[in-house]
Amino acid sequence: MLVAPRLSIFCSARLLALLCGITFATSESPAAEAPLWKKLDHWEVRVDASLNFGCFIVTSYSKGTAIRIGFDQKNMGAYIILGNGAWRSLENGKQYVLTMQFDEEVPWKGPALATDMGLVIKFSKANFLVEFARKQNLSIWYGNRLVTRLPLTGSKDATNEMVVCQRKIDAAKNATPSDPFAQRTPSDPFSSAAQSAPVQLDPFRQ
Repeated sequence: MLVAPRLSIFCSARLLALLCGITFATSESPAAEAPLWKKLDHWEVRVDASLNFGCFIVTSYSKGTAIRIGFDQKNMGAYIILGNGAWRSLENGKQYVLTMQFDEEVPWKGPALATDMGLVIKFSKANFLVEFARKQNLSIWYGNRLVTRLPLTGSKDATNEMVVCQRKIDAAKNATPSDPFAQRTPSDPFSSAAQSAPVQLDPFRQ
């Protein structure tokens, strides 16, 4: 779990396919395609059915790094996944403690689990997602070694749309016990009527 001191707390085609279009695989259900909700510039908003229809955003960069961040509705949390095809020394199942800093903000630090999809970090602090949306750059260290520095161009619009996606998906699930993707009705989050509804852009404002 990511913690912040103030709170006392790879890109191969295969990797990009895993992050962009594949759901988490479990022993009960194999990996499957994650439906596309919306494309915003170089970001994609998708839905992972294996996480109880959790929405996520994903993008990749010219030096091979891909990043995915989203909601885990199955475990009522959130996560970020980082990957790069050049990170061949990563050992599946091993934890790597990463430090992540948005612009000049106080860094976040926590364990990342190495998987086929990349390094998976779970978090529950809303401020982490707020900083991801509002800041310009994300720097990541492993120990004293800089792993990568990623520009977050367009992250605000992408994050807002991910929140919109999740709200509509959740509303559709509450409106009908069936699969929210099964039919195009007013409660279906993929219907034109549903997508035209106004939403609050800042989900963390109190």
